[in-house]
Amino acid sequence: MVAAFLEAAEQIRRSSTYAASKRSIELIAETLRLELSPFHVKVLSIVTGAITTRGQTYFGDFKLPHDSLYEPIEQTIAARARGEDGVSRGDLVQYCRAVVADITAGKTGKVWLGNNAGSTQFCTSYLPVSVMVRFSIVLS
Repeated sequence: MVAAFLEAAEQIRRSSTYAASKRSIELIAETLRLELSPFHVKVLSIVTGAITTRGQTYFGDFKLPHDSLYEPIEQTIAARARGEDGVSRGDLVQYCRAVVADITAGKTGKVWLGNNAGSTQFCTSYLPVSVMVRFSIVLS
């Protein structure tokens, strides 16, 4: 869950399920990389930062159910889904080219691509969780 702390701090602090799923995928990829290496199978895990996608155009009529626990932050969620949350996003074509380049170069392990990916990598690698938690409280 540490891997998503910075993103959660930038946007919505109520993202435990999202953070847990991201971390689970990272662990699965790393385990597969280790288990399959004797068979010369390469596994590449790509940690993606903020990217502009066409998917962000389909949330114009976003609406939560009237009894949702998230109703107090509905506008924040809708803005984030539409990409209108103030986060700088990278170009999708450039991101795709970088992914293809890493795959064709035969990279393995974990690579960080997209806007804010480098700062997230630094923070999750070198900052204690307590600092990131305090940071997320200040931003909220």
